[in-house]
Order: sequence, then structure tokens, then C-alpha cells
Amino acid sequence: MSRVGAIILAAGCGSRMNMDTTKQQLVLGGMSVLKRTVGTFARCDKISEIIVVARAEELQFAKDEVFEFDKVSAVVIGGQTRLESAKCGFSALGGNVEYVAIHDAARCLVTDGDICAVISDAEKYGAATAACRVTDTVKKVDRNGKIICTVNRDELVTVQTPQIFKTDLYKKAIKYVSVSDLSVTDDNMLMEKIGVDVHCTFTGTKNIKITVRDDLAYAKFLLNGDN
Repeated sequence: MSRVGAIILAAGCGSRMNMDTTKQQLVLGGMSVLKRTVGTFARCDKISEIIVVARAEELQFAKDEVFEFDKVSAVVIGGQTRLESAKCGFSALGGNVEYVAIHDAARCLVTDGDICAVISDAEKYGAATAACRVTDTVKKVDRNGKIICTVNRDELVTVQTPQIFKTDLYKKAIKYVSVSDLSVTDDNMLMEKIGVDVHCTFTGTKNIKITVRDDLAYAKFLLNGDN
């Protein structure tokens, strides 16, 4: 079995939530979003090691939340951008990790099945990402909001995490791309920039990211529906 190291990104400020607390500290089903996410990865048999990337001012909070999970080998401080935070986590991983899984802590409803499915495809293709097919009709518009054309939704997906890559590919990618590049909004873009194809693993609609207040309410609804 391949050795897979997970990097849990929890260094965001959560400005779009417009709340006094960050997303990773929000409580869902009796535990913090961060603890729920890390716990799922810790219980996954295919994950060998976990690095948590936290905000400097939340470092102790993060350590307190994940101390019980033996697979967590380090909690490190993130950077100014998503890519810089991911690089901080990657630098802390053990040298014998064959695949790296990057996951947003705010996607706290991820399941063991989701993780294992993406790992399986990463082992087959070298790079894989959780994704969901688009079901809405999508329009391309101009800067004034006028519709230009209808986009073929059969060719569109929304991308989730985890995003999992062979370690040597990820190492090559982060050397190629500047950590200050704000245009890099996910780790799949790193693969795109070095010409590596990423396979989509369709994990459905429940692997949501908590970004705004309505997402928290929906996450509670989904969680209660599984109980």
C-alpha cells in the first residue's frame, strides 16, 4: 500500500463568513470543523501521516484540537497565500511519503470513501482530484452581465478536495510556481502549469466547503441527515 501524507489547510481567515471566529473554529455536531476534518483523515487506513497548517494566532488552538490523533506528525504555521501554506505543510512531511493529499479543513464532511476513491485514482493516474459534475445551465457573460453564450455543462465540473498527487510531481510543481502567485486557487493548477493531467474523481455533492454562513446551516442539515 502506498504511503500517503495529508496536508490539512486551516490557515484561512474566513472573511466571507462575516463572523467573529474563523471557519476552522466553528462547531459542527459537537466538534470544531478542524477536528472533524482531521479526524476523518486520521481514521482513514490509507493515510499514513497528517500535517495541519494553521494561522499563527491559532497555532495552540489547532494543536489542542488534533493532539489525540496519532497520525498528526506536525502542526505548522501557514503563509500569506494558499500555495505558500501548502508548501509549508509539504516541507513538514516525512521523506518516505509517495503521495501528497491536499485538503481544505473547511470541507469537513469529506468521507473515508471520498478519500480512498481519490487516492485510488491518484495511484492509477499520478494526479487526481475530488470533483462534482455541474447540473445547472451555465452562461458566459460580459463585464456588464450580458449573456454571451451557453457553456456545455457536460464539459464542466466543480473541483473539491482532497487533491492528491505523486510526491515527485508536487515537488516539481511548487518549485516551478511562485508561492506569491495569487492566480493559483487550487493545487490542480500547479499540475496544469507543468503539463500534468489531473483525473477527476466524482465524489458527489455532499463534500461541501464552508465558505459563507448558509454553508454552515447546510452542513448541519447534511450531518443530521446521516445520523
